[in-house]
Amino acid sequence: MATLRRRESEVPENLAVYDPEHWGRGDAGVRAWKQAALDWLREDPDRRLPIGEFGDPVDVFRHAIRLMQRDLRCRHG
Repeated sequence: MATLRRRESEVPENLAVYDPEHWGRGDAGVRAWKQAALDWLREDPDRRLPIGEFGDPVDVFRHAIRLMQRDLRCRHG
């Protein structure tokens, strides 16, 4: 677990938390964040993001889907 925490502390702030002010609003912003997060993870197989259960690419996809669904609910809510 110590390794996971160490790796998470190295996560760029703009990838650790999706911020629509940084990435843009709506699907395009979520897609941009998702691609940047996947690219960052791909650089080192031991990297993890502080999202989901494992912080791996599958968790990135799941988180992106939740963000898009939340955005849809807000727009149509």
